[in-house]
Amino acid sequence: YLLDALAQSDREDFVAAEKSILTAKSLAPSFFEVHRIEALVRVSQSNYAAARDCYERAIDYEPSSAPLRFWYGNFLIRYVDELSEATNQLGEAQKLAPTSAEIKLELARAHLYQSSFGQAKPIIDGLLKNIHALSEWNRRKLYDLILSFYHRRADHARSQRDYASALLDLESLQRSFKAVPKASLDRRMREKVQKAFITALSCRTNFAKPEM
Repeated sequence: YLLDALAQSDREDFVAAEKSILTAKSLAPSFFEVHRIEALVRVSQSNYAAARDCYERAIDYEPSSAPLRFWYGNFLIRYVDELSEATNQLGEAQKLAPTSAEIKLELARAHLYQSSFGQAKPIIDGLLKNIHALSEWNRRKLYDLILSFYHRRADHARSQRDYASALLDLESLQRSFKAVPKASLDRRMREKVQKAFITALSCRTNFAKPEM
């Protein structure tokens, strides 16, 4: 019934999907996957408040599931911009699965979105230290995350008029970009470097201004 609900949701047949979910609930009301799948259906309907309720019910039934916490954290970041709660959920996921690279990557990204650079950096450094143990997909995500880190920290420093620190981070961004293997480079990474060029121009302009 849960697989049916997903397939029906993909076809935007939400009436049928809801019937499948109701049947699944009647058979196993306390099975957390019933509520997680319902959350996915609600996301497809753009009903994010209902999706959040579903995720929270799922966690009530299965609080020790690292993947569930991870999925919920992802949802909070992407759909409702609840970065603080997303960080809490991903932190719980990491406690439950401390070796998961996927969870560490998402947790570092959540910290980054909140400009919590001091909390993101150790996670990134730990992943970088063991990069050869990562899958190719996760290596690409890590390279992208490193570029995001230096770009966001540089832009944050620029916004605080700390142009010297901003330029140091832009230099680190340049070095990190050059260190990415060519086979792993993608459009998103190149776009990050292009956006950082605007930050660099702003820093140069402000360095040229006389002190008042």
